[in-house]
Amino acid sequence: VIVNSSLHEFTLNHAIATVYLDRENLTSRPAFANDAFRVSSRLPGAANNGVSSRSAIRGGLANETLIMFDGMRLYEPFHLHRFNDLFSVIDTRYISSINFITGGFPARYGDRLSGVMEIQSIAPEDIESQQQLGIGLYNASYMKRGSFRTSDYLVSIRRSTIDLIGSLAQTDLGKPAFSDLYARVDTVLDESSTLSSNLLWFGDDVSINNSSKTEQAESAYGNTYLWASLNRKPTDRISTETRLGFTAIKDDRQGLVSKPGTITGHLSDDQEFRIYHFEHTEKRKLGRALLEFGGTYRYFDAEYGYDATLDIDPRFIDLSNYPRPASANIEREFYGNQAALFASYKRAFNDALYIELGFRLDAQDYLDDQWTNQVPPRLNLLYKPSFGGELRFSLGEFYQAQGIHELDISDGIDTFQKAQESVHQIISYRRNIRNLEFRIEAYRKEAENPSHYFENLTDPFSLLPELQVDRTLVAPEDVIAQGIEVSLNAWFDNSEFWFNYTRAEVKEDVNGRTVRRSTDQKHAANIGYSRKFNHWQLSLEATYHTGWPTSVISLDDGDTIQPAKRNDRRLKHFLTVDMKAIRTWQLSNSQIRLEAGLSNLFNRNNHLGTDYVVENDQLIEKEQFSIPIAPFLDLYWTF
Repeated sequence: VIVNSSLHEFTLNHAIATVYLDRENLTSRPAFANDAFRVSSRLPGAANNGVSSRSAIRGGLANETLIMFDGMRLYEPFHLHRFNDLFSVIDTRYISSINFITGGFPARYGDRLSGVMEIQSIAPEDIESQQQLGIGLYNASYMKRGSFRTSDYLVSIRRSTIDLIGSLAQTDLGKPAFSDLYARVDTVLDESSTLSSNLLWFGDDVSINNSSKTEQAESAYGNTYLWASLNRKPTDRISTETRLGFTAIKDDRQGLVSKPGTITGHLSDDQEFRIYHFEHTEKRKLGRALLEFGGTYRYFDAEYGYDATLDIDPRFIDLSNYPRPASANIEREFYGNQAALFASYKRAFNDALYIELGFRLDAQDYLDDQWTNQVPPRLNLLYKPSFGGELRFSLGEFYQAQGIHELDISDGIDTFQKAQESVHQIISYRRNIRNLEFRIEAYRKEAENPSHYFENLTDPFSLLPELQVDRTLVAPEDVIAQGIEVSLNAWFDNSEFWFNYTRAEVKEDVNGRTVRRSTDQKHAANIGYSRKFNHWQLSLEATYHTGWPTSVISLDDGDTIQPAKRNDRRLKHFLTVDMKAIRTWQLSNSQIRLEAGLSNLFNRNNHLGTDYVVENDQLIEKEQFSIPIAPFLDLYWTF
């Protein structure tokens, strides 16, 4: 029984009468570049700009979502990292399920404030094909599964096939190249024990610039994840999972901004991180109850380098509310430990009432050069009323410590912030009637000591945001996010229909003024339809949300830039329509599968920001837009 609310699950098992979407739905729903992360970004509670494959959850920042893959935490699993995170690094074809939790998550998840994306890969023995070759507009791939002795293995490799993808954001993006590799080996040790060994590697080699050639950047980005998980079930009532892992991250970026009359600057940062990870979890059935407990330990090693020169035109100097470097050279090394303990007790009191009570202890020693800790309690209730359906209630505290890899070194910050806290209150009702499922959920999140962060007032999608004149420091005293979400799913004949609507707001108090956060979207909706007929499966989906808050600046008499109040205006509403078609041809000893579609079918200009430059003592506005009409196509040969 799933007690906690706010759970959306993409699962391999087809469950008609639930909110869960099966593997076929995950594949069939239209998403740019066939990216599974973009499918989850259409769920209630997610806020996405249409360019990035990364989403913010219920008013939180983008880094407040915990992303896990086969139990291993992934820190920045995106290709074109730092350049709007255009693609995720996980290939949809080897995903078994995605649990997407937008609040009230149980005690076993910690150190993030807003949401959890838990990805499970498909077991090698569950893949029917031996080999598969793929070629598409954005990548080429090869996947193979096999076995030897008592082990089954799966290997998948992808490499980008794009030389120029400037149409993604109406900019000339240069020549980005990226690759990723995933390997899994499952070994049966005995009747009760299985060892799973995993490797995930991904890297970028990017040379990129905007269409006006005023911003140029290069990036060499690489991640390596190695981990092994031992799963044991000595009895029907006891199961354990022990995981040992290592993560290495290399992030080297160079950049240049040249906007005469506005700003010129150079940025060079070189960052390396190493993380050693140990985790143990145990579950015990106690009659009508389930006890789950465990602990995690991580050791960090971080190296930061930074080299910046910056020359801002005096007319723009007051746009930023913090000192901007004319020259800077910062090199720092950090070492630290992070530990956590958790326990949760889930009990069924009768067939109508279930309760889950959980506690965590999170501790870090690198924030203030001493150990700091947080103890957040969590409570989840599930009640099945006599008139039908399921009523859920969640209440809990959530903490997030700034990761040792998250220091804002490129904005001149070389000290860590204290852990921030948020309280979640959620109530939801879910009802299944034959092939129709209805769900309504209300939530409220309050952050009492949120961390400060940096953002750009007018153009949030710059290649080098740290070198823009509209860079600003946001230091809220508190943040409140609240909303109501409504979902409807229906299955009939060979068709599926889905509809989601969210009414929400997120505001923060900054310097005595209540301001809408930049991810505030008052109204958001998503509606889609998918149908199988003959040998085809066709899907159509429309996504809408209120325009995001923005700021406007002006130039007086050619001498002074007048900064506007932050986020006192809204952009025009966002609307996109996407479609996808799938066709499979069965050959004698092989199979060919086509997945093709169009994003932003009607080529709508969705305004995402404004870049300001001075030309002939005039302030010129250059609007920045989301992805224009863009095809995606993948052809797979299975043999």
